[in-house]
This record gives sequence, structure tokens and C-alpha cells, in this order.
Amino acid sequence: MLACFAGQFDAVKLLRANGAKYDDYDRGGSTPIHWAVDGGNTRLIEWIIKDGADVNLKDHSHGWTPLIRCGRYQHIPVLVFVSLC
Repeated sequence: MLACFAGQFDAVKLLRANGAKYDDYDRGGSTPIHWAVDGGNTRLIEWIIKDGADVNLKDHSHGWTPLIRCGRYQHIPVLVFVSLC
């Protein structure tokens, strides 16, 4: 999840190749795509979505999807991108 937040594309690919899942939640209730959105990493988010992440997963703390978090944290480029998915 930290790799997603930091936009570490190669690390995320490696983790996925070794079984990391997009629907795993951290202790705070967020998924890797939530972390990527919070980090504003459009290129990584695009890849994550194409790789099968569900953009409709809700976090467990507020019930927010990645799109809602985009609006909340004012990541306008990410908001536009995710809304098109």
C-alpha cells in the first residue's frame, strides 16, 4: 500500500506478481487503490485499474470509494481520470 501511495510502479508490479491483492484492506480499512489515489499517482492508478482493481471498493472507515477520496483530497487530475473509468 505504501508502494501505491509513493507511486513505486516497479514495486507494485513485483508485489502483484507475487500474490498481492487489490481487495486486501489495511488496519485503517483502505485498499491499495485508495492509497494510490491518496498519493495522486495517475499513471499507477491507470495500471492498477487495467490490472483488475475494483474502483468501487469502499474503505472501511468512511465508506468512500477511490472517486470520493479524490474529491475529498482535491486530486483533480486523479478525479477526472478515475471518473472516466
